[in-house]
Amino acid sequence: MADQLAGLGYHSLAVDLYDGKSADGVREAFQLSTGLSKNEDAALANFKEAYDYLTDELGVEKVGIIGWCLGGKWSLRGSLLLPNEIDATVIYYGSLIDDRAKLATLEMPIIGFIGTKDRLHKQFIQFDEDLKALNKDYSVHVYEGAKHAFANASGMAYEAGLLRILGKKRWRFWLNT
Repeated sequence: MADQLAGLGYHSLAVDLYDGKSADGVREAFQLSTGLSKNEDAALANFKEAYDYLTDELGVEKVGIIGWCLGGKWSLRGSLLLPNEIDATVIYYGSLIDDRAKLATLEMPIIGFIGTKDRLHKQFIQFDEDLKALNKDYSVHVYEGAKHAFANASGMAYEAGLLRILGKKRWRFWLNT
C-alpha cells in the first residue's frame, strides 16, 4: 500500500510498531501484537516520530494515516494522538474507541470500512453513532456478508470485487482530503 500511495505522488511511510521485529507465523504475530498492547506508549511515540520525520525532515504539508486490522486500530490511535495535525484517517476493520470525549478531539475527515460478518462490526456501528452525534466529517461503509480482513489479498476472506468498489471510495476520499 505504501508503494501505491507513493505511485500517486504521496510521501509514504510505513510505521514500524514492532521495533524492527517481524513474524513468520500466526503465533509470532500474536506475540508481537500482545507486546504492542502492553507498550502502547512506545507505539504512540513511534507515530509522533514518523509524523515529525514527514513534516520536519521531508517538508510534507498534509499527513494521513491508513491501517488494516491492528493497523486500523493504530490509525485511529495515531489520529487521537495528533488530532489537529493529521489530515485524513482511513480505518479498515480495526478495533475502535467509543469514548466520545476522546473522539471529539478529532479534526480530520475519517473513513472506515467493515463487513457485517466481522466481529468488530458492532464497534463500527457505535463509532458511526458517536461520530454522527459529534458532527464529525466521516463515513463508515458497511459491507453485507464481508468477513474480517476482506481487503487482504493473501487472506481467506478476501473479496476482490468488493475491494475494487471500496478501493475507489478510499482513493476518492484520499485524493479529496
